[in-house]
Amino acid sequence: MLQRTISGIAFAVIAGGLALWPGWGPLIISLVVSVWGMHEFIVLLKKRDVFISTPIGLALSASIVLSFVQPWWPTMAIVPLIMSVGLLGIFWGADIKSVGACVAGLVWIALPCGLYAQVTSTGNWALALGILVLIWANDTFAYLGGRTFGKHLLMPKFSPKKTIEGYVSGVIATGLLGWFLGDWLFGGNHILSLMIGLAIAFAATPGDLIESALKRWAGVKDSGNVLPGHGGILDRFDAFLFCQPFVAAVLALHLN
Repeated sequence: MLQRTISGIAFAVIAGGLALWPGWGPLIISLVVSVWGMHEFIVLLKKRDVFISTPIGLALSASIVLSFVQPWWPTMAIVPLIMSVGLLGIFWGADIKSVGACVAGLVWIALPCGLYAQVTSTGNWALALGILVLIWANDTFAYLGGRTFGKHLLMPKFSPKKTIEGYVSGVIATGLLGWFLGDWLFGGNHILSLMIGLAIAFAATPGDLIESALKRWAGVKDSGNVLPGHGGILDRFDAFLFCQPFVAAVLALHLN
């Protein structure tokens, strides 16, 4: 328990500290989660005899993230080349399961990381940190709500402890937290901040369940062991990955 607590605090401090570094910090978070998460995904697939070239998978994952940041990025010119070579490598003699699994992994892991890097590339450190805070807060609210009010299991096949009451508690509390953070996140635009909070709360638990289903399919408890007591990168960022498209959609609708 002590080890889990210490590693959890260290993880929050490192991730939160990076988010405070305008532009570069969120990009580092995105690249680490994308590349390390893709590596864990490839390892999980191997347990069910689905094989993807690790160098190609990691190169594609990193290049997709880089393709989302501002055009001034120094390596932008080589991104299409890396992706082209990677795709040729995937299709060269690979069976359809490997091709499909690689595409699914890139959509599930690399694409959301790219979106996080993009929406925070303007240097808005408050948004970069706020997204992480709301995700972590939703996890806490859902846990407390489940412990206090939980009676009806949400999806017992994949998660025997998550309840409908916990999920609803997380949505309500995270939405309210988003509203109260409006001055900090968007200069007083509480409606936009509320929508970000609700988008995160809506998507976080399904993201957790998807990763739980993958682990059950692979026959493992954790996706890795990078964080003692917490598992792997995918275990810690499962909600993060599923939330980013919804956050990006809310921001895009606001801008339009």
